[in-house]
Amino acid sequence: MQHLDTIAAVKSRISIVSLIGRYVQLRRNGARWCAPCPFHKETKPSFYVDEDRGSFYCFGCHAKGDIFSFYQQINGVDFAKALEDLAREAGIALHQGAPRANLARQKKERDRKLVIQEISTYTAKLFANALTAQPAHSPCRLYLAKRGLSPEVCQTFGLGWAHDSWDSLLTALRKAGYADDLSVEAGLVVKNDHGRLFDRFRARLIFPITTFPSQVIAFGGRIIADSDAPKYINSPETPIYHKGSHLYGLVQASQAIRNKGFALVTEGYMDVVTLHQFGYSHAVGVLGTSLTDDQINRLCERFTQRLVLLFDGDQPGRKAALRACQMILPKGIDCKVVLLPEPEDIDSLLRKENGPKLFDDLLAHAPDGLSFLADCLKELAPREMIAQTHDFLGKVRLPELFNLTASRLARLLGLSEQDLRLAATDRRLHQAGSGPVVYRPRPLQEKMSVIESQILMFAVRYHHKLDLLKDLGASQLLVTEIARSFWEKLAEPELDQELLSPREREYVNLWSGKHAPPCTPEDFARELAALKKAVGTYQQQRDKAVVARAIRRNAEKDDFTSDLVYLEALQHTIASQNDTPDTAASLSQETE
Repeated sequence: MQHLDTIAAVKSRISIVSLIGRYVQLRRNGARWCAPCPFHKETKPSFYVDEDRGSFYCFGCHAKGDIFSFYQQINGVDFAKALEDLAREAGIALHQGAPRANLARQKKERDRKLVIQEISTYTAKLFANALTAQPAHSPCRLYLAKRGLSPEVCQTFGLGWAHDSWDSLLTALRKAGYADDLSVEAGLVVKNDHGRLFDRFRARLIFPITTFPSQVIAFGGRIIADSDAPKYINSPETPIYHKGSHLYGLVQASQAIRNKGFALVTEGYMDVVTLHQFGYSHAVGVLGTSLTDDQINRLCERFTQRLVLLFDGDQPGRKAALRACQMILPKGIDCKVVLLPEPEDIDSLLRKENGPKLFDDLLAHAPDGLSFLADCLKELAPREMIAQTHDFLGKVRLPELFNLTASRLARLLGLSEQDLRLAATDRRLHQAGSGPVVYRPRPLQEKMSVIESQILMFAVRYHHKLDLLKDLGASQLLVTEIARSFWEKLAEPELDQELLSPREREYVNLWSGKHAPPCTPEDFARELAALKKAVGTYQQQRDKAVVARAIRRNAEKDDFTSDLVYLEALQHTIASQNDTPDTAASLSQETE
């Protein structure tokens, strides 16, 4: 089945009303259905579904589309995943145009993943039932009571209990008909060097890890009794789970993140559950690893561009927050940093008598990510501070973001903005393995020649190198009145902004202001070489024109002696054009 045919078939088999009705409570309104919009915070029904057209539209946030658009937005997945899930639900096979061998291999792989997914879902139910069956005085139930977790929150996150047994889960999975090798591949059963099989999770509180649409893909387990065993263990990488790509609690927090407009990002399973217990239902966790690019992209491409990082106030917590800022800020994502006052953690802070108020105050006064980063950098030795600053700025790829970030960071650190921009851009270009960017000069006025525009752009961008232009005789090529007037103002040792016309001031801001393109050593060398070549060519053409005119005038006078003089001059001009000194060879002295 072709791609477009597949889309049409899915739409014909799955009603948009039935699909959206799984996520919001629709009510009939004439020929359409309506509800409060699931994509922004509201109470009035501005979200409308047209079953005949197979579309939806929100008059509040202007979200619109078909069943695929809705599925993508509500579940935070791309179109390919939406098509795969909905086609499977509709009983439609994909990729029928592929070679038969590939189809067989893809089907086998897909079926294996589906079984592993099924095993994980079945196991989550076993764990949840085991927790419910535990008596109130059991260690796991006492632990949950101590943490103040309500049955509703436990159910929301599907918390469970792994029995203190070597093979209770293995036995249950065998009875359910699942092959041992698939249980091992799902990360639930471990096979040792002697071939013995045993449960990975034993005597632990279980935290199922879910992905959209509410599918269990992995588990985390916390030890309850005093033991030398690790406090937490996690599922390994499996065909359906890559821990650096997922966030704990994102499924449960997605709607609250949309409503709040930002996400709280913390480290542990229990931190996330506790935050939800106290009403901070827009919290997610990083699954026992440092924050990764994939996690940032998963969260920020679909749900929010604003993050608040929650870390312990000790040295490891500060380092983790710094690393996170260094990853988040170059992407242009807004973030703030909350460091919990030592020795508090999220649980102990929120359980204080006025804990939620203290926590809200921390959120309200949290420094933005760049201020936090600057404070951390200032604690380093000067040499290390500058090196890390250059390294950080080298990761900022968007030119507009680079200029804003470099300007503010220079102020926060007390560094020269120009020097910081030059060095950081040089490093960025070196790391990228690319040459300097070519900037085309813009004329100050329409009638200005290209050579005038090129001279003035260079004069503004590299005002401290104006003597080079004077040595080239560049000022003699400025013939329009506005160009010569501007040059006279630029020729002063200090450029006085008050003397500039509005147009001149705008031109200066364009090429050397806060948002101007960076002036790297490579840019300077390239632009100087191009300018010297342009000036030389222009001067040679001008000299030849002068000589030619003189010869024409002498021809009218029949002055042979003068003709010889001018012919020698013309010959010298042509020879000098063919014998132009190598510009690059002279740059080394001029750029020092």
